Amino acid sequence: MRGRVAGPAVRVWHCMMSRLLHCAARYASLHAAEWVVGQVLQESLACLAQRYLLLCPSAQVGAGRG
Repeated sequence: MRGRVAGPAVRVWHCMMSRLLHCAARYASLHAAEWVVGQVLQESLACLAQRYLLLCPSAQVGAGRG
């Protein structure tokens, strides 16, 4: 992946996550900030995994192995 430029969606997501982390750390308790960022990361991962599996169904875990 070295030398590759992230797509616009990934760059926007990264910018949003950086801003969320900054705001959460500034305006919420440490516990609340960790929880909020963790929830957003968990939802992001779920969305990305679902989208990847829809785009590339043959890459599903265990597919084609026997």
